[in-house]
Order: sequence, then structure tokens, then C-alpha cells
Amino acid sequence: MKIGILGCGIVTEKSHLPTFPIANDIERTVLYDPKPDHVRAVAKNNGFALGTSNWDEFWNARPDTLLIASPASRHLQNVRDAAAHGIRHILCEKPLTDSNEDDAEMLRIAQENQIRIIPCFCYRFGSVSTQIRTAIQSGAIGSVRSMRLVFNWDCHGKNRPDMPAGYNKRRHLRMLEGGPLVDCGIHLVDLLRFWTGAEPVARTGFGAWADSYVAPDHVWAHITLSNGAHAMTETSFSYGQTCKNRLSRYLYEVIGTDGVIRYDRDARLFECQNEKGSFSFPIGETKDFGAFDAAYLQAVRTDDFSALPSIEDAILAGKIVRDATRQAIENRQASLPPPCIPSPPSA
Repeated sequence: MKIGILGCGIVTEKSHLPTFPIANDIERTVLYDPKPDHVRAVAKNNGFALGTSNWDEFWNARPDTLLIASPASRHLQNVRDAAAHGIRHILCEKPLTDSNEDDAEMLRIAQENQIRIIPCFCYRFGSVSTQIRTAIQSGAIGSVRSMRLVFNWDCHGKNRPDMPAGYNKRRHLRMLEGGPLVDCGIHLVDLLRFWTGAEPVARTGFGAWADSYVAPDHVWAHITLSNGAHAMTETSFSYGQTCKNRLSRYLYEVIGTDGVIRYDRDARLFECQNEKGSFSFPIGETKDFGAFDAAYLQAVRTDDFSALPSIEDAILAGKIVRDATRQAIENRQASLPPPCIPSPPSA
């Protein structure tokens, strides 16, 4: 199985590659990135035969399966090119694209060319998530009635003295792509369905602005599920964004008719409480790239993708986070400064 990767940014270099499975039937074939020196260094450091910034050279290496980790705005064209080169299995970073219309077009291409596209919902494979899902399905807290999922952080800070002009380009680009709910909250929305098996039937978005981007940098999405439960997700890129010390808040609370599951990453708390008492879970990872990538490669070997999220899962989650962000923008208070697209400072 010849592996090709499109995009060697921080997610590829720091998350996928350090834990990428090693097996006799897997060949680390080719990496593509528009920065020649960078992609060659990443290829050398991670055992890939070729790192290139030449588009034709990438495809001439004839990869069998792709990891698409380029910017979301490039994903659709990447899938078109993959289809033209006969690729039938793709692992794609989230969000699939930057619009609902492009998501639908990607699905059409996948169906017409019999391509299996798997979204990288690696939070499903984190031990925290799997333990919560098992506890819910075992009836440990009865029927789920309410959920609160919080992922507040600064996206590595607004001001970065280690970057040109002290400016965090990554955060800027994520805000232009839709902000924290689209970038991070899409995982939380996916977990709601993964844990409960229920489908969203209504959603509403609210936002707050510490910055002047069009998208809110702090977003709440309220989601009603088909099982009668209500969920609230909260995501932020401005939580301590200008603070000297790094701040974050990561929390899961699942309230059922017979108990509560609580996970607080910052407090190192993970427990289930019900009428029988309090039970602690082992505190592990919220996301697991290694386990996810291994499950994907095994699915390609066996043609059994039942344990993995589908392209339809990603399309639904993408629509929910975009719709909620759009509602937040439409309801922006008139008293706030008018939204704009800030220009990055020059290097």
C-alpha cells in the first residue's frame, strides 16, 4: 500500500506522522507541500521516499491511498485530482471543504468514481470518547437528556513573538475559514451523534467577538437531538488569546436520567456518578491520530469501513457548524464594531 500525503503542515508533521502505523505492507511513498525545503526535510525525517513541491512528480509516484491535509479550500480540487489518477481510498482532514455546496460536490465525485472518503474524526478514537460511548450504551446514566461540550483555547495565541511581526498566521487563516466552531467544534458535533446514535433535528448559534473578524471567535451551538436530548457546544479562539500564560478549558458533561458523566481535562477529572456511587475512568487522550490512522489502513486492507466515520457524517457535521456560525453572524449585536477581515502585519 503506497501512501501519499498532500500537505505537510503542523497537523501532518506533529500529529499524523509521529504515530503513523509501520507495517510490512505499507510504503511511505510521497509527500507534497508547496514549500520545497520543508517537504524534503519532512520526508527525510519520516522515512518517505520522496518529498516534492512538483504536482506532476507527486502523481508520478503513483500512491494507492491519500491523506489530504491541505487547507480546506484545496480539498475539493485534491479529490478531483485523485479521481483523475484512479485513487479509490482517501483520508481527508476536516472540514471536508469550506462550503455546503462544495461538500455536496465532493460527495458526487466520490459516488461517481467509487471513492471511499473518510473524514479524520480522530476524537472518536480517543480513549476518553470511547469510554463515554461505552458508558452511555451500557445504560450507566440512563437516557441521555443533556450534554455540554467545551473546547476553549487561543489557537496558539493571537500574538506570537516567534513568528514574523509577532503574528499568528495559523489562527488568522482559521478565522477566515469560519472560526472555532468550524475548525474545532466540528469534532464536538460529531461526538454527539457518535455517543448517542441520535440525529440533530434543530440547531441555533450564538457568538461573541473579541476580534473584528466576520466570524465570531467564541461560539455556542445549541443542538436538539432526535432522542429528546439537548446539547450545547462551546468553542473559542479568544480564550486567553493575549494572555502571557496559556489558558484552556476542555470539558465534557453528559447528564442522563440516572446519572452524570464528567470529563474535565484541566482538572484531571473523569468520572461517572449514579445511584450506585462514583466511578473513575482512566484519563487518556481526547483524540488519537495513531489509532485512527491504523483503523483506516486496516479498513483499506479488508474493505470493511464499518468502524469509521463516513463522508456523510462529515457533511452533516459541516452543515451544522456552518449554519450555527452563520446564525451567530446574522445575530451580531449592532452595538459592536462592524466586522471586517483584518490584514496580517507584514513580515
